[in-house]
Amino acid sequence: MQADGEPIGQASCFWVPCRPPTRLVGIGDVAVAPDHRHRQVARTLCTLATQEAWRLHASAILLKTKPLRTVFGELGFVAATDGRFFYKENGTPTVDPDWMAAVSAELPATIELEEGDF
Repeated sequence: MQADGEPIGQASCFWVPCRPPTRLVGIGDVAVAPDHRHRQVARTLCTLATQEAWRLHASAILLKTKPLRTVFGELGFVAATDGRFFYKENGTPTVDPDWMAAVSAELPATIELEEGDF
C-alpha cells in the first residue's frame, strides 16, 4: 500500500470446493499497478499468498499462470498436469496445461474441482 492508502497490488486467494473435500486453496489473479511493476511487488504478493495458505493449513495450493511460472516455481510449485487435479467439462475430466500446485500434506489420488476451471 502506498502512503496515501492506495493499494499497489493484489492477489486473489480462495478455498476451492472439491471432491473429495480437501483443504485446497486457489490463487487467482495477481495484479500490480502499472507504476509499481518490476519492483518485486508481484513476487512479494505471491510469497505472502502462499504463506497465508499454509498458515490456514491448506493441504495444497493450485493456480493457473503463465507470466508468474518462474516466481511460483521458486516458491516450490510444480506443473499440475498429471490429472491429480481436474474438473469435468461436458462430462470429460479436464486439466489445464498452465496449472501449478504445491502440496503440504498427503492428498487423495485425484481431486475434482466442483466449479470447474478458475
